[in-house]
Amino acid sequence: GIAALRVYKGATLGGTPAFTPFSGSTADNGVTLTSAQSVVSVDTAGTTITGGTKIFNSIVSRSQHSALFDTTNLDILIMPGESVTFAVQCGASSTAAVTVNWHEDT
Repeated sequence: GIAALRVYKGATLGGTPAFTPFSGSTADNGVTLTSAQSVVSVDTAGTTITGGTKIFNSIVSRSQHSALFDTTNLDILIMPGESVTFAVQCGASSTAAVTVNWHEDT
């Protein structure tokens, strides 16, 4: 009934990460995007996290059903080549999902 949400900057994903562009297409696992309207690529296959810097940590209980975390005050800035990982860890009988909103400077 409890899930931990952690946000890392510069972490390395283990398992077999498979990055999919948020928009556009890629031929090299999300490194180079073609015809994209966003710089973001998403992976849901990574199974472990090593390294990086933890920049946010919180716990969500089943009784909350959903939680909103405003991380605007963290001033998360992602430069070209950098990554941010949103990781959720929960018990075997639980499921969790994360939705992220962001602003891309042009």
